Amino acid sequence: MPLSDLKCRNAKPAPKDYKLTDAGRLYLLVRPNGSKLWRLNYQFSGKQKTLSIGAYPAVSLAEAREAREKAKEHLAFGRDPALAGGDDPERVFKAVAKKWWDARKKRWDETYAGIIWNRMEDRVFPFIGEMSVERVPSSDVLKLLRTIEGEGKFDLARRVRQYVSGVFRYAIASEMAKVDPSATLVDAMEAKPKTKHRPAIREEDLPEFLKRLRNYDGDRQTALAVEFVLHTAVRTKEFRFATWSEFDMKRRLWRVPEERMKMKKEHFVPLSDRAIQLLDELREIAGDSDLVVPSAINDGQPISSNTMLYCLYRLGYHKRATVHGFRGTFSTIANESALWREDAIEMQLAHSEEDEVRDSYNAALYLPERTKMMAWYSDKIESLSKKIDERDRLLEGLL
Repeated sequence: MPLSDLKCRNAKPAPKDYKLTDAGRLYLLVRPNGSKLWRLNYQFSGKQKTLSIGAYPAVSLAEAREAREKAKEHLAFGRDPALAGGDDPERVFKAVAKKWWDARKKRWDETYAGIIWNRMEDRVFPFIGEMSVERVPSSDVLKLLRTIEGEGKFDLARRVRQYVSGVFRYAIASEMAKVDPSATLVDAMEAKPKTKHRPAIREEDLPEFLKRLRNYDGDRQTALAVEFVLHTAVRTKEFRFATWSEFDMKRRLWRVPEERMKMKKEHFVPLSDRAIQLLDELREIAGDSDLVVPSAINDGQPISSNTMLYCLYRLGYHKRATVHGFRGTFSTIANESALWREDAIEMQLAHSEEDEVRDSYNAALYLPERTKMMAWYSDKIESLSKKIDERDRLLEGLL
């Protein structure tokens, strides 16, 4: 029975692909993601082939039937409809995306390039990969973004929109398309819900905090531990259970094993000059302990989860700051500097989601950039500390 526009419009996605057939071997392929694609089966040179006509409703039932008749004419004259009509295979979104990716990947880290292509295959191509770049409706792009947002992955949705926009801009520059249907979707995307961050020290408050920490009259090991976490932006648990075997001083690198990481993947932390100085002092205090910050009370155990937090309380930062909040301090300063890629900052914080990076996860991802970034950040902290010293000397000179 021939199709009707109502039947096409009301077709609902199912767990697997299914076809709604029309006359003359024309059919509408309904995908699990809700996309509806016109296809025409035909034979040419003794081979079974399929012609991609476009996506419904951008291509209506009447237009699909018209394309079918044109394909028949081409076959009658011995021409392959795929080369003479329908969507030019070179202009199909997936093909254009591959050209865009090939042109850009030389600028990217190899692993990062792989992550982007995986995201395109997983998140984008199932929706618009087989459409012509000239006929991708903005509604279909929005649909794929809504799917990602529905999983609560708002940052990923934003990045995927940027990738899609890059493909369309490449197509426009190559005279394969005239518009970027993703460009108008920025305001249509959902805003990321505000995260309730733990209290964090702002950059302008760091000089006073560093002065108080330097003059802390409590346990020296605790003060050094707090400053080390400030310089490295690691989670408290990652440092409390650290052992000396995890540190490679020659490479200036700390390898945090996967069992202590929130994402259950090992993590590399570049060590700045100041971080190494702090470790040298901590080693003298630790003595022959395998632990970097052993407890003075419980033999063979690290300092407790509250030891560093109580240090902040004694310094006057109760409800004003937490040790975990140092991660927010680092994130804010690094992002506002505009010197570093957001992905490098997120990787340093070990925020990369496992399903996003799949098998391409690499603990050393962006490591050269992260090494420079952490040295820069540590130097910035030290410069703020020197400012407070200079101010104190100036005040002493005036008295």
